[in-house]
Amino acid sequence: SYIAKEINRITGLETREVVLGHIQRGGRPTAFDRILAARCGELAVKLIRENETNKCIGLKNNNLAIIDLKEAIKPKKIEVKDFYKLIKILT
Repeated sequence: SYIAKEINRITGLETREVVLGHIQRGGRPTAFDRILAARCGELAVKLIRENETNKCIGLKNNNLAIIDLKEAIKPKKIEVKDFYKLIKILT
């Protein structure tokens, strides 16, 4: 990824990107996980029935959010320089 490559370029350290959600959602599902899945499923069916396609459902400020899929997958420009001080502290 762009971020990992930039960190590697700046620090010279081997760097890999990890999607935090993949780590956080590990383990046995909690009641929150099950309720969130049901809420997302309900909203997905509602969108399909309303012929709303190419949408992405997520959680924002503890509320379900709907965004266009094109917006969801659009690359985001993140300036690694802004995180350089933090990178130095963590390495």
